[in-house]
Amino acid sequence: MIELNKSTMKIFVLLFSIMITVVLILTFYAANNVKLSQYIDTAKTGSVQSYIIDISSMKERDFETFSWHGLSIGIYKRSQEDIIKLNRELLNITDSNSLYKRKPAWWNNSLSVYVIDYSADWMHNNYRSIKKEYFVFIRKNPSRVCNIINTIEMRRRGRVRVKAIPSVFIDPCSNDRFDLAGRIYFNEFASKNLLIPSHEFIDDNTIKLFPNK
Repeated sequence: MIELNKSTMKIFVLLFSIMITVVLILTFYAANNVKLSQYIDTAKTGSVQSYIIDISSMKERDFETFSWHGLSIGIYKRSQEDIIKLNRELLNITDSNSLYKRKPAWWNNSLSVYVIDYSADWMHNNYRSIKKEYFVFIRKNPSRVCNIINTIEMRRRGRVRVKAIPSVFIDPCSNDRFDLAGRIYFNEFASKNLLIPSHEFIDDNTIKLFPNK
């Protein structure tokens, strides 16, 4: 009977440890706002499934990033002020209709998982977005090699103290500036807009990224 109790206790401790581990993992993803699932390692299976992203916890002007198959993906939730601004600054943009379609010099075969669908109607609206509140994009500057950052996030972290600095995306290596639809401004070193991976909204709180087939 004593041996049975010890065995039972061991099982209980093991189950409790597993439960704590699961809770910690779920807490980690909740703290980082963006939840990812359904990734299959290409080295093992030869294919990559879609990414499912939970955006339910994002607030206006939140900027979330995550890595998918070698590149950093960004999701920015625009405020109404951001949306109004995008409609006003088309004259300051180099390629306002996203007509430039050549892939950047740093693009290689390892990035073939990504689909850049230039034919989608939403690629050519004022927001370059399926839903005007959300901008989904590849963070790497097409004309350089650095990942862009957001001036709003920089202010939140204390890296920029001057509130008068406009809300834009910026390349910290070259200081190239992009508007909040990822379009390059006039008189910048870069000439290409930020790339957008193919995706869709499964519902109001979930984005699905498509791999190349």
